[in-house]
Amino acid sequence: MRKRIGERTLLFRSEPRVRSAAAIVAKNEGDGAFSGMFDTVLEDDKFGEDSFEKAECKMFQTAALLACQKAGLDLCDVHAMLAGDLLNQIITANYAARDLGIPFLGLYGACSTMAESLLLGGVLSDGGYCSPVLCCASSHFSTAERQYRFPLEMGTTAPPTAQRTVTGAGAILLSTQEVPLPVFSHVALTAATIGRVVDLGITDTNNMGAAMAPACCDTILAHLKDTGSRAEDYDLIVSGDLGTFGSEMLLDLAKQKHLNLEKRYLDCGASIYLEEQGFSCGGSGAGCSAVVLAAELLERIERGFRHAGRKHPGHCARGRAGTEGLMQYLWAFLIGGSICTVGQLLLSFTRLTSARILVLFVVAGVVLGGLGLYQPLVDFAGAGASVPLLGFGNALAKGAIEGAKEHGILGAFSGGLNATAAGISAAILFGWLAALIFRPKTK
Repeated sequence: MRKRIGERTLLFRSEPRVRSAAAIVAKNEGDGAFSGMFDTVLEDDKFGEDSFEKAECKMFQTAALLACQKAGLDLCDVHAMLAGDLLNQIITANYAARDLGIPFLGLYGACSTMAESLLLGGVLSDGGYCSPVLCCASSHFSTAERQYRFPLEMGTTAPPTAQRTVTGAGAILLSTQEVPLPVFSHVALTAATIGRVVDLGITDTNNMGAAMAPACCDTILAHLKDTGSRAEDYDLIVSGDLGTFGSEMLLDLAKQKHLNLEKRYLDCGASIYLEEQGFSCGGSGAGCSAVVLAAELLERIERGFRHAGRKHPGHCARGRAGTEGLMQYLWAFLIGGSICTVGQLLLSFTRLTSARILVLFVVAGVVLGGLGLYQPLVDFAGAGASVPLLGFGNALAKGAIEGAKEHGILGAFSGGLNATAAGISAAILFGWLAALIFRPKTK
């Protein structure tokens, strides 16, 4: 089955899960819009070290260790770390990787580093090469300022369009397997669209948000086109750190392409600080999207699924374009039809009653689901595997397992019912309607 659709979108069939995350920030970020959400807020930007560079490295290491500890894993359990920062030769990530002792792939995507690490982590996990994978990114105002702008001692006044480099480090643990202590159960990677360099000739070095906005808009449009989805299919569309000016430019560019994002758009950089803090253009840097994602957005997604009882939307799995979409319908028809054919053969050539066949299929679905053998078929055939009674049994098993993880033994009983309540209600309603219209007969 293809794992690439459209021009530049990758599908993750196994839907690698985010298992844990950690975020460490400095005081300005800790006092901002997401106050109280971070694992650690530093009172000292040097984190007890004798230089800002060492402080950033310590933040990076601490976030990586904390993400592993939260999931109940040791560093030796992690197959690879994909990480980077803003400094020359990504020295923060390199020195941290040296001390952590994890197999390391260094990335330099600047502000896109966390997104890039998750994309590549998804590829490694979904391909069966590495799992779990640790994805990390960091930045520090003081280290970036003196490398890319002016020495701190000069006290240079920032121009109106300048953003403040976020002092923070974020780490996210990604895995296709279960972990001992999962912090998140419902956050998964389903697809990733690779961006292009789009240059509209922005030359103001203090207005990086405007320079990045065209590529951001192009990537969003490509993702929607490749997956056959609409902006309305998403609760939130998030950019990393376009800041105030860049966000406005993105919205204008999207409108020119007849795409309205205003009601569901959030930029991490434009959101991380409060207005009264005086950083009017917002934050930037590799650590910006990393800490907002790790501290706020992942928790928001998990909380939303728990409260609404929703399954993962899987837009890409349902919105494929062209021949990929036709093949999905074909496989759903063939797999679903095959399951129903087995049921009809049992009904026609054995003495089993309809009720016994029903119980047989449901129990088989529970067993296969509990062993993790049925979900790959659901991922492959979609409704062709989830709608038949085997799929109902699989949903019961998954709901019971998730309920037990969250609420113990009682959750094992309630979880199955919560996961299948809609199906049970529909079966009762349509069964009653069918009984009114037709004359049901036993075998």
